[in-house]
Amino acid sequence: MRKRWWLIGGFGCFILFIAGIVALVFLLILISGEQPLVLSGKKVVVIEVMGPIYQSQPYIDLLHRYKDSPRVRAVILRINSPGGTVGAAQEIYQEVKKLRKEGKIVVASMADLGASGAYYIACAANEIIANPGTLTGSIGVVMEMFNIEELGNKIGLQFTTIKSGKFKDSGSVFRKMTKEEQVYLQQLIDNVQQQFYQVVVDNRKEAVRKVMLSQKKERVGISDTEKLQVSTSDIEEYIKQLADGRIYTGQQAKEAGLIDGLGNLETAIDRAAELAHIPGKPDVVTVRPREKTLFETLFSEMATILTPLKRNGISLQYILK
Repeated sequence: MRKRWWLIGGFGCFILFIAGIVALVFLLILISGEQPLVLSGKKVVVIEVMGPIYQSQPYIDLLHRYKDSPRVRAVILRINSPGGTVGAAQEIYQEVKKLRKEGKIVVASMADLGASGAYYIACAANEIIANPGTLTGSIGVVMEMFNIEELGNKIGLQFTTIKSGKFKDSGSVFRKMTKEEQVYLQQLIDNVQQQFYQVVVDNRKEAVRKVMLSQKKERVGISDTEKLQVSTSDIEEYIKQLADGRIYTGQQAKEAGLIDGLGNLETAIDRAAELAHIPGKPDVVTVRPREKTLFETLFSEMATILTPLKRNGISLQYILK
């Protein structure tokens, strides 16, 4: 009889142990801000891209997590960002493209803001959805630098630089920029802008083509669209006019062909489910990069403030200013 009670007690302790482990796992998931993937059904994962994008790895890690999952058919990039550094935007863009090559559907959903580098990332998606009042576009590059030479002279500070080449300290905060350096840095900006422009051309040309055909149809009064033609060079010139750094509302962006549809997050989820051939209402899981601690946030903000004060102040950004 006593042995029987020992077996029952042992089994009960084992069940409690397993339940404790499961509870701990769910607690850790909740602390990290991620919802668990249920084993059944087809999933749509919403990845939140919030705030300035200065690091790519947290987003790349999330994209990699769901790349090989057979339960995840579609990914929503829920964007509310003014953009960020050039390198970070380009790295995330490339990983989104790889995700699509694996057969996943990707839809970008813009909240209040999806501009500059954030729009760059959105271009990698199958489709872009924004609210009518979303601020987007801002297709451009910015480089900002301080000059404290006069301040140094007033307080009696002198700066000496020993360099290996005439352009090595271009953008230095300790002296005025030469005309030759201005030309050199402008060429740098123009090159990076061309990269951004080419991404828009590669990913939005078909949407822009439809807009241009519709405009031409209304202008010439021809009902048969097949008789109308828009050349590739005309499309590229049209996009070049759009890519001058200006911002657009979601409605303006839709009319220009920069996005595909108007709506909120639910609209984007429904569209992703439709593109991924998910029957019925999809199971939706929202994830985000690990939130920074207070110390990490303060350190990050301080680093951002001090970036232009570095000895070489060059910092290329796709960001709305």
